Amino acid sequence: MKNKEFEDIVKKVYLKEPLLKKSLLAFLGGGLLGVINQGIADIIRINSSISLQEAFPYSSLFIMTITTILTGLGIYNFLGQLFGAGLFIPITGFANAMVSSCMEGKDEGVIEGIGTRVFSLTGSVIAYGIFFASLMCIFRYIISIFGVAL
Repeated sequence: MKNKEFEDIVKKVYLKEPLLKKSLLAFLGGGLLGVINQGIADIIRINSSISLQEAFPYSSLFIMTITTILTGLGIYNFLGQLFGAGLFIPITGFANAMVSSCMEGKDEGVIEGIGTRVFSLTGSVIAYGIFFASLMCIFRYIISIFGVAL
């Protein structure tokens, strides 16, 4: 097959995706998620005696819980296809990946299915996170010896 023939075949089957539409939906989905997270943090702050900075871990935990429930119900996959990368910020993407892996292994039992697959997608993220956090701690310690403060 010649290059020209190949290019003609590719042009016939290539689907043009509406880039602007997908970008706007991703922006709206991510923005809506951010607004919801901020709203939850504000509600927690107003209804308790903690500061806004202390309320954010609770609101993030709430967002992770909702993501987990929506993934289990099959709704999050639809939302992920609709809003694209806008919903796959680290915290929701991590929760979705863990629950999806667990759901794949549920037929094999709790230990052999869910237990072995729970970190199949996210294990490398955790391992690299620990590794690079350790490297940064060592780096920070070394430069603190020379009097550089971060």
